[in-house]
Amino acid sequence: NLTNLYKLFLGINFLEGTIPAELGNMTNIQELVIGGNFFHGAVPASLSNMGRLTSFDVSRNILNEALPSDLGTNIHLEILYMYYNFMTGSLPNFSNLSEIRVLDISYNHYSGTTKEQLPADAFHQMNYLQLSENLFSGHLSDFYFPRIYLMDVHVNMFSGPIPANVSDSMTLNFCDYSSNFFSGPIPPAYGSVMSLTYFAASSNCLTGPIPDSFFMDMLLAQLFLGKNYLTGTLPESLGFLQYLVEMNIIQNKFHGTVPSSWHQLRNLQILFLATNQLKGSLSSVVNTTLQRQLTNIDVSHNSFTGTIPEDIFLIPTLQSFAAAANCLHGKIPETVCQATNMTSLVLDGVSTATSCREKIFPSISFMNAFVLTKVLDGTIP
Repeated sequence: NLTNLYKLFLGINFLEGTIPAELGNMTNIQELVIGGNFFHGAVPASLSNMGRLTSFDVSRNILNEALPSDLGTNIHLEILYMYYNFMTGSLPNFSNLSEIRVLDISYNHYSGTTKEQLPADAFHQMNYLQLSENLFSGHLSDFYFPRIYLMDVHVNMFSGPIPANVSDSMTLNFCDYSSNFFSGPIPPAYGSVMSLTYFAASSNCLTGPIPDSFFMDMLLAQLFLGKNYLTGTLPESLGFLQYLVEMNIIQNKFHGTVPSSWHQLRNLQILFLATNQLKGSLSSVVNTTLQRQLTNIDVSHNSFTGTIPEDIFLIPTLQSFAAAANCLHGKIPETVCQATNMTSLVLDGVSTATSCREKIFPSISFMNAFVLTKVLDGTIP
């Protein structure tokens, strides 16, 4: 009977049972918040009768059925929170929700494709799209979101190319495509998004190089491209990312040396380059004079040569250093004892990289016997 009610906030309580279908009788309701409770079952189809609904929050419950298809007819809906439930099935067709600004359905069990339910050209007002931790598959639409701020689809089963239609975005700040099956190259268009501060595409099937001009003069602070099949040399242009704090490009096929321009990354704190085919002197990887905020460095499983630099342990913030399985030799520097904030030091097999092994029986393919051309000797400081 509460036909004049336009706001109902019942979130973060201990309400339980199913969501009453009678809520759909409140046809003037504009904001309905019942998240943070213990509701189970389904979202009632009768809620599609709320023709003026602009904000709907059922997040953090234990809902475990598919969304009603009629929910996509609430054309005034602007905010939809359904994260942290157990919802299953495919999404309703949301193509009529032209006013939607925030859509968060993360941490559920949704499956199927999204190209028809979330068509590329239907959401010009969208600024927050969160689809992560579901079971979505197929290709992701090449969205046109001129006002998008956050785009997060990590931990799904999306495949095909990463969406490339982002060059006109002036607001994209956070973008996460990690832990899917995306393939092909990194679209160069992301290099023109000056507002981007977080870009992650780790644990996919991406190939090709990092574009030469990628991220030039951006606000980028965190870059995650590890566990792909990226190739080529490391681009000089990444050295112009003056705000970069964290870079992780482990388990790819990058070769060559670390560009000298990277020494200008004075705000860098975390540098993970492990399991590539990089070479050169280990002293050329970081600039210990300028990069005084480094906390974690991992260059393991490459082909770096020379000795372990003494000054790397004089960085006052250093917490972990790993250089296992390279072609290093010499002694462990005495300065390691001055790294009083360090909690992890990994130097096992620092001379055992494939490139510094000399086979004993090179003509016998199935024999893997070898001697090391470089060794770490001396005493432990």
